[in-house]
Amino acid sequence: MKRFTAILLFISVFVISSKAENTVCYEKHIHKSFISTPNTKIFVDNSFGNLTIKKSYDDSVRVDIEVESVNNIYRKLSIKTHEFNDSILIKAGYFKKITSKVSKNLRLEVVIQIPYFLMLKVKKHYGTLHINEFSGRIVLDINDVNFTSKHLNLSSLVSPSYIRARKSSLKIDYITGAHIDIEESELSITGKVSALNVKSKYSNVKINKIHLLELESFSDNINIEEIDKINAQLKNTPLTIEKIIQSADISSKEKKLRIMSVVEGFSDIKIRNENANVYIRFSHYASFNFDVFAFNGKILLPARSNASKYSKGNWEKAIGHAGENDDNSGKVKIKVYYGDILMQL
Repeated sequence: MKRFTAILLFISVFVISSKAENTVCYEKHIHKSFISTPNTKIFVDNSFGNLTIKKSYDDSVRVDIEVESVNNIYRKLSIKTHEFNDSILIKAGYFKKITSKVSKNLRLEVVIQIPYFLMLKVKKHYGTLHINEFSGRIVLDINDVNFTSKHLNLSSLVSPSYIRARKSSLKIDYITGAHIDIEESELSITGKVSALNVKSKYSNVKINKIHLLELESFSDNINIEEIDKINAQLKNTPLTIEKIIQSADISSKEKKLRIMSVVEGFSDIKIRNENANVYIRFSHYASFNFDVFAFNGKILLPARSNASKYSKGNWEKAIGHAGENDDNSGKVKIKVYYGDILMQL
């Protein structure tokens, strides 16, 4: 009986101890406010937790930081706000190795409100980052972060905006005027975009509608729903474009290119591909002049086309016209090495 009582006592102590470990023992709220000028620069350094950046409707920069900890792990947090010259520095985070114990026992929420058209620089590691809307110049450097945004109008005549991401997820409704550099990440842009410069590596990229895209890609998966103009350098990256409105200049190696529709009235399509096939379909009413070349591959032309064909050894070439309208014809030039060309109308 004594042994049974001792076991019950041990279990009770263990349960109480376990509950105590999950009880918040430290809470703190920090609020800071600064007055900005048009020349103010905001620098944010945040590691761990949730970072939210909102619009301020006056010239104030407001910082709210909330900390909750179930043990003394909060003592390893670094929280600083500092103003000097035309700069405001905000540092908040756990700048040591982030383990599962840290994630379980520590909560950090940082909310910053800033006026439009300021220069914002954010370095963020681990956690979430949300920017509802921002206009001005921005430099983001994120690692292992879930990033979301509604509206980023980043056009700048002085210096471009940059977003650099590693091992992160980026979901953006609207963005324009930015250079995006991602690696081992997921990029999804759901709205209509004016212009972007994207450099990606080992990533997945999905873009809904865009006017102008400058793309450099290595070992990615790229899917574009609709685009006016694209200039792309690809290696080991399969590219699928559902619709091209105006023009394309694409150089690719190792993976196939699929263009599902080129609309009537397009101007210019240039494609060079090595070690993979090119498939391109034109809308029923499109008309164009073409010059296509395949080395160690085959050329399949549209049914409604007239062409002069040449072949010698391992190569073949076709020059001609497709479609019924000779006026306002687009131009198509395709070169493929060790792959086939399939054009449909």
